[in-house]
This record gives sequence, structure tokens and C-alpha cells, in this order.
Amino acid sequence: MASKKSFSLLEKINTREVVFMKYPRIVHAKQQFESNCLSDIAGNIKSEIDKVFPYTKIKKCDKVALTVGSRGISNLKDIVFTIVNTLKEKGCDVIIIPSMGSHGGATREGQINVLRHYGITEESMGVHIDGNMEVEMIGHTEEGLNVYVAKSALQADHIVVFNRVKAHTDFKGSIESGLCKMITIGLGKREGASYYHR
Repeated sequence: MASKKSFSLLEKINTREVVFMKYPRIVHAKQQFESNCLSDIAGNIKSEIDKVFPYTKIKKCDKVALTVGSRGISNLKDIVFTIVNTLKEKGCDVIIIPSMGSHGGATREGQINVLRHYGITEESMGVHIDGNMEVEMIGHTEEGLNVYVAKSALQADHIVVFNRVKAHTDFKGSIESGLCKMITIGLGKREGASYYHR
């Protein structure tokens, strides 16, 4: 009914009449945001690691597990490569732990494939990628929550936690999406992710 009515109204419009619409004044505008991007990503990462390294307990020949997740981070491959090589230069035996909860189908192969998608492979990084999905419950929080950690990470002398830090897309809280999430969800693998999301 509505379409027939509107059609009949259109028929009554005198097509010889021209209707002019008064548009507001429009101008081109260009906005430039202040950029704080790094011109030398590798140099900055190495410099930051060099600053804190003397204060860590990491020693030459120690086994160091590096967490690498599935979230999009600009220049992820280059960042991971730099962290790995800086630690190797300091004499560390580095391994990469895919740390992404249940992403990649919650399987070893799936998580290794997620990292491959970002260009992170054993060949490109020059270190072993341990995709073992087994976890161990190592204790409880003050609130009584279980704490799960990947067994492959627990076998290392040290864990270097690497992740982006940002506001969470779904909720607001004192802890959202950053290093604590990488420790709990990432290193917790499927078991931890399922438990904490509940």
C-alpha cells in the first residue's frame, strides 16, 4: 500500500518545476595528529632490554620462554625477532611459547599456524616454538581462583611476557587487556582461557 501511495504522489509532481536545495558551505579540512611512532623499532627494543637486563635474574645459558600471542600488533614479526636475538646475544637459550588461550582451535598445530600467519616460524626466528598445550595448576589467587600455567613455560628458568597493552573491547576494569591477560589467558592455554572466561 505504501509503495502505491508514494507512486501516485510522484505522478502529481510537475516535472517542469526544479527544486533547488540550499546546501551548507562545505570546505576541505585536513587534520594531522601528533605521531609518536618509532623510527628505529629494533634499536628501541634492544635499548629497553639493555636498560632492565642488569636488574633481572637472567644469567647466561638460562632457558628463557617468550610469550607470543595472536592479537594483531604492528611489526609483530620484527619485534619478536629483535627480542629473541637480543636475549640470544646475552647468552640465553630462548624458546617461543604460543600464548593465546583457545585461539587456533586450542591445538598445538593450530596455535603454531596462527604464529606462522604473522611470519613467526622456527626458521624465521631461529629458535624452537613449543606449542605444547598442557598446563599445570600452580596455586590459587587470594580470591581462591586456580592459576594455570603452560608446562613448557614452567620448564624454563624465566618467562618474558610480551603483549600489547590496551583497553578491553567488552568491559572496563582495573585489569583489562595487557600483560596480566597474557599471563592468565595466554599462558593458561585452553584450560586457563576456559576457566577465566567463566
